[in-house]
Amino acid sequence: MRRRRVTRRSHLRRAIALLRHSTIPFVFRHRIRFSLLVLSVSLGVATIAATRVIVDSAVESVARAAAPSASTTDLRVANGFAGVPEQLLEVVRAQDGVADAQAIILGQAVLRETPIALVGLDLLGGDRIHLDDGIRDNPDFRVCQESDFLLRSNAIAIPSELAHDWGVELCSTIRGELRSGIKELFVAGVFAPNLVGAGFDSDFVIMDLPRAQLLLERASLVDAIDVRLDRDAIDVNGASSRIEMLVGNYGTVIWSGSESPEIRNMLFNIRLILGVAGSLALVVGALIIFNVMSMSASNRKPVLDMMVALGATPRSLLALMAMESLLIGLLSSSLGIAIGLAIAKLASSVFRGAIAALYLPLQSSVFTVTNETIAIGYGCGVLLTLCAAVSPVRSASDIGSGLRVTSPSVSRAAKSARYAKFGAGLLTVGVLSRSLQLRELDAEVLGGLVTVGACLVFLGFGLLIPKLLQWARKPVSRILGRSSCIQLSIAWRTVTADPTRSAVAIVSIMAGVSYFLMTVGTVGSLREGVLSWLRSTQQSEIVVASRGDVGFLPSSRAIPGAVESRLASIQGISSVEAYRLVAQPFLDRWAVVVARDSDGLTDPDRYLIKAGNITSHDQGLRSGTHAIISETLAVKHGLDPGEILEVRSPSGRVRLEVAAVAIDYNSDLGSIIVSKDRFARLWLDDSANAYHVWTSKGYEPQEVIARIESTLGGEFGVSAQAIEDVILAAEEIVDSAFYAGYALVFVAVVVVVASIMSFFMIAAGERESEFHLMREIGATSHQVARLLRSESLIIGIVGGTSGCIAGTYIARSVVTDSVRIGGGMQLDFVLPWPIIGTALLAAAAVSVAASALPISHIASLPYRRESQRE
Repeated sequence: MRRRRVTRRSHLRRAIALLRHSTIPFVFRHRIRFSLLVLSVSLGVATIAATRVIVDSAVESVARAAAPSASTTDLRVANGFAGVPEQLLEVVRAQDGVADAQAIILGQAVLRETPIALVGLDLLGGDRIHLDDGIRDNPDFRVCQESDFLLRSNAIAIPSELAHDWGVELCSTIRGELRSGIKELFVAGVFAPNLVGAGFDSDFVIMDLPRAQLLLERASLVDAIDVRLDRDAIDVNGASSRIEMLVGNYGTVIWSGSESPEIRNMLFNIRLILGVAGSLALVVGALIIFNVMSMSASNRKPVLDMMVALGATPRSLLALMAMESLLIGLLSSSLGIAIGLAIAKLASSVFRGAIAALYLPLQSSVFTVTNETIAIGYGCGVLLTLCAAVSPVRSASDIGSGLRVTSPSVSRAAKSARYAKFGAGLLTVGVLSRSLQLRELDAEVLGGLVTVGACLVFLGFGLLIPKLLQWARKPVSRILGRSSCIQLSIAWRTVTADPTRSAVAIVSIMAGVSYFLMTVGTVGSLREGVLSWLRSTQQSEIVVASRGDVGFLPSSRAIPGAVESRLASIQGISSVEAYRLVAQPFLDRWAVVVARDSDGLTDPDRYLIKAGNITSHDQGLRSGTHAIISETLAVKHGLDPGEILEVRSPSGRVRLEVAAVAIDYNSDLGSIIVSKDRFARLWLDDSANAYHVWTSKGYEPQEVIARIESTLGGEFGVSAQAIEDVILAAEEIVDSAFYAGYALVFVAVVVVVASIMSFFMIAAGERESEFHLMREIGATSHQVARLLRSESLIIGIVGGTSGCIAGTYIARSVVTDSVRIGGGMQLDFVLPWPIIGTALLAAAAVSVAASALPISHIASLPYRRESQRE
């Protein structure tokens, strides 16, 4: 045992000696090459970390907004943003095993030009779920007079930090824009933020619950009922089941700390698309890390061979490369995770803002960095660098390989053939995997299947590149030989002389171009689908909505129903149509209930009908027994005209017959379009998200817009926009939803640039003798530089072309299969040819630009005759 320990110490000392005498001098001699190596690996890790953090933060923000709000809450009874009847509170409280139940209202306000959450709580009733110790005799909750919350309809309490930032004193007033209009709010209380256990991470103000109901026009409704169970007295699951049976017609029961199916599926499309993008980013980052490290390790092969000849053991060489790789991996991973978190921080804030616009207002802004993300980042960085170091050590340790007499061209052909066979198999499996994508799969499984298929296609195509280069070598050489581009012809022969090695740089460029086209193709198709729908169906001339909103999104702030009659009385307006949108759970997912006036509801010219007939169900649509559903909802749930669907409302379950299926992109959650009159009766809500306005003959829209804003803007906080401006605003919202994807494309481009620079720097070290020989036979430094630029141009063109083919295929499969099957959106694939051409030119330009530093290094090599060197 002792001898074994001594042997281990001896091996460790030898490895450390090799590290000191080999690695450290190597790093100092090749500082630029080493820095590029670390940068390449770190950017690959950054791509992986940033994507995971962005997706995790977005999903956690939505879960936080929809889940129970206090740490002392076990259950939440809610119906999305439709609300539940307040009388359910006493029904829930009366159940065995319920220790306490409290209602909460979650509204929106604009104070000091800042959007802020307005929370209604039972301030005077001893709320022990959302409030710690209430407001009576609590030094953390200062009030003017406790009676203010009872006597004043506009009394609010604000966090002390917010009061300090705004310079607001206790017992002063502040102007606010609310659902009921613009009001003067009285600051009746100031509290420490940690006093309220409502689980809000962003700024919010609170009101007494009855006053909030009045100001938010939610009479007899609350947004949720939070429940605390007596865990010692009764079976928790049994109590939950009984509550669910009681409230099942009005809402759903959500467990604290766990995602319900509705929450998991709310962001189905976003999670699917970003999940696929994130997984592919992981593959792209991992591939580039492995390629760069493999090139770096192979550059050390002559030194390793010499060490073997001098007596170094395979174990000591393996320990040397393992220690080097471990150091590089740890250093690069730490840097990469820091870069990735910085990118995610910037991108996720924009992305969460887009979610708040597209789906629901987020009361809390969450930036989630999990241990799993850190572990994956370090794992990819360290393990891939270690794996990349194994191959050159094994070949250097294989003494027999150096004694075999084998033609280099034969060896390269055999290696290319092996790669090609394996790549063809991966490509075939990847293409066939599309047939396994089924509607019944959830976002994680479908996203995983799409990702695996896309990665197999990508890797398979990448492994085919060496063989394709080998096949193309002679015919392209003949074509170039007939031209006057002698340097281009020589460069082509150099690139294809060792296709496996050239494929390292080509696949890196292919990865960046593929990722770019996949993102642009998917986002562009979604964007064009939404904007085409807006242009086709929004036929009004003016849209009136809350200031800063566009009105066609379910998260747009509601404005009072009284605005409709006021609009109709303004000179120059011929007709007004109200729109109301509410997001709520439907079956195992979410949907948006869209309420519109009967004339618009029954006009077939305002829809892109896919199935059914609106005209034949005119009476049913007007009376509210029928509904029009979006194609997205129909595909998600397999619904057809004539089928009956049930929707929860504050008045109980509502049965609706499907009259028609139409394209509707008010939300990718899917839409149920009903009569505004019936919606007002059953959902107890006569407000609107937007009013569509048509002008009278002889009146210009801008003239009418000025009258609307001067008449109603100061009282209700609304703004009016021409429909063209609404479409432009919608375009910005759709784009902002995918800024995170654009940020990752930028990271991918930087990774590619760093990897190409590393490739040429490493290649320069290996080919230094070749360049000296070229100088000796008369080549100038400019000629050598032009030759290398030609090589980089060829690598860029081949990599760009490969990336365009792979990226277009992956993007098309995501849009036509994954989004359709998983999200129900049957989109046309949109990827303009100029984008493909731009990607190809950019690949060539990036390759040439990335090789500039290595080329300048090579061109600066001193002229030395080979005889002098000998």
